[in-house]
Amino acid sequence: MKHQEAEILKLLQAHPNEWVPVYEIAKIALQYNARILELRRQGYTILNKTLEIVDGQKHTAFMLVVEQPRQAFEEKGQMAWMK
Repeated sequence: MKHQEAEILKLLQAHPNEWVPVYEIAKIALQYNARILELRRQGYTILNKTLEIVDGQKHTAFMLVVEQPRQAFEEKGQMAWMK
């Protein structure tokens, strides 16, 4: 695993099942999409979504999905992406 991939994975693992804003990931690698693609190819489930659009600019985030009991997801209000 390359250094930037490892650093992005470490950041996402620090916030399992939570949305991490792309600006946090971009601090590690400007070509974060390529690094995340490599992590996905290694078997990690990483989701992305647009949080909001401000003046035509998308503000996005990524989430590392890890196994948790269904109740934990329901409590966090994150069931929508599982359906």
